Amino acid sequence: DYAFSSCQHLTLITIPNSVTSIGKSAFSSCWAIKTVMIPNSVTSLSSNAFYNCVNLSSVILSDQLTNIETKSFHHCRSLKTINVPASVQSIEESAFTDCDNLKELRGLSTTPPTMPEGAFNNYDLVLKVPASALTTYSNTEPWSKFTTKVALTDEDLVIKKCATPTITYTEDGELVFNCETEGVDYLYNFSSSGSSLGNKAVLTDNLIVTVYAVKSGYANSEPVTAEFTAKGRLGDLNGDGKVDVADHVKLSSIIMNP
Repeated sequence: DYAFSSCQHLTLITIPNSVTSIGKSAFSSCWAIKTVMIPNSVTSLSSNAFYNCVNLSSVILSDQLTNIETKSFHHCRSLKTINVPASVQSIEESAFTDCDNLKELRGLSTTPPTMPEGAFNNYDLVLKVPASALTTYSNTEPWSKFTTKVALTDEDLVIKKCATPTITYTEDGELVFNCETEGVDYLYNFSSSGSSLGNKAVLTDNLIVTVYAVKSGYANSEPVTAEFTAKGRLGDLNGDGKVDVADHVKLSSIIMNP
């Protein structure tokens, strides 16, 4: 409980498959977090787990999750879509209240999970459910309160994944991230000194950088890691910002052809 509560500069979370539960308020008020992927090993998500994560825009829930507890995502005002796995049997009070930008809810179960009316304070959303269960949801309170109810398509059931990004070290000494998936954000870590600016990082020393791409409604990309050194540093003979086998080849050429 409260393991990372109010860590307001925490931007990256990687939850390993060994984790089976997330405690009460474990990540509450972690304002900088933008994306969370909860692995299928997790069966329990306690109350207030991501309460007040105001910049959290993308969440992928475990396919083994059975319950979304009280205020799990209360005041996550950047959330736009949420998939409720077929395994979920209940959604508790205020689980998704004050999620101001939530526009679409996908319920994957053919049996509507039990929930109180206060699980949401805004039912002006698009509710997508299996075609075979559309009538059941329409006749079950408070699911019937959702303004728009439509059948899930095959495309809705596929979670798209962000393309793996690339890292380029430019001539002006910056790291630039690019991705084939449009509109992504980049989350990155430095293993040594370096200063960040938007989606670029000004390189000041040798460092290892790991980056992955995130986007609301998409699964996170695979992470990519690269090692760089500042321009002109010892050993970087070809000026590409890295000390690697290419520099060894160039050094051999210099020795053989002085």
